[in-house]
Parts: sequence; structure tokens; C-alpha cells
Amino acid sequence: MKKHHKYTLLGFQALKRATAQAIKEAQTHNYKIPYWKDGKILAETPELNSEQNTELDREN
Repeated sequence: MKKHHKYTLLGFQALKRATAQAIKEAQTHNYKIPYWKDGKILAETPELNSEQNTELDREN
């Protein structure tokens, strides 16, 4: 179980890095990124938001 948990955390960290890079690219090229909110698809130019960190991220 611990081995799977380790791989889950590594995958989550990789997704976070990919998200950060996609946000940088969108900001650089002024692209809008679609996202789902309250049953609707919205699109906006993203901003990096450090308030969305989980407790696990704060420990590392």
C-alpha cells in the first residue's frame, strides 16, 4: 500500500508541474484556458494562485 501511495504522490506532483507549465504558456501567449464551474464551461486567461496548495505541498 505504501508503494502505491508513493507513486500516487509522484504522479500528483508531475500533474502539478505540468499544470504550472501550461499556465505559463497560456500567460505568455495570452491564451484562454477552459474550465468547468457550476455546470458551465468558462474560459479565462489563468493566473498562478498559490492559495490552492494542499497541506501535503506545504510540508514539502
